[in-house]
Amino acid sequence: MSTGGLLDELTLCPRCGELVEVLSDKTGWCFDCTRSESIFKCERCGTEFKSKTHRPFCTYCRELNWLEAHADEIEEFMVQGCSFKFARGRVSEAHRPRCVACGSPLPKVGYFCKTKPSCRKLYSRFHKKRQKGISVQQALEQVMDEAHEHFIVDG
Repeated sequence: MSTGGLLDELTLCPRCGELVEVLSDKTGWCFDCTRSESIFKCERCGTEFKSKTHRPFCTYCRELNWLEAHADEIEEFMVQGCSFKFARGRVSEAHRPRCVACGSPLPKVGYFCKTKPSCRKLYSRFHKKRQKGISVQQALEQVMDEAHEHFIVDG
C-alpha cells in the first residue's frame, strides 16, 4: 500500500542505511558513500569519475572550462595565422605557474621551484611561516621582503 508521501520517493542506501533520493549508477550507493570512495559527480556534465584530489569537474569538463576561459587569447594567436595547437600551447605556457623567487616555470601549482638553493631556502622559510598559522599571502610577503632586504644588504 502506497502512502503517496516522501517515503515512496526515497531509496535506502545499502552501504549506510540512510534514505536518499537517488543512488549512484556506478556504485549503487548514496552520494555521501560514493564520495567517501573518491568517486565524484562532475558539476558540469553529471558523469561520475574517480579522483584523489576532490576536483569538482571530470577531465573532459576541466579541459572545456580551460578552453572557454582562454578562448579570446587563443583566438588572438589564430587570427595571426597560428594553428589551434600552437596557439593553445602559447596560452598554456603564458599561464603556467612560475617560481615567485626566480621566475622559472613550475611543474605544477606552487610558489617556489625548489631546484635552486636560494629558492629552497625561501621555500623552507615560507613553509615554517605557514606551519605557524600565517596565511599564504602574508607568508609570501614576509619571505620575499626578507629576501629583498637580504639581497640589498649582501649584494
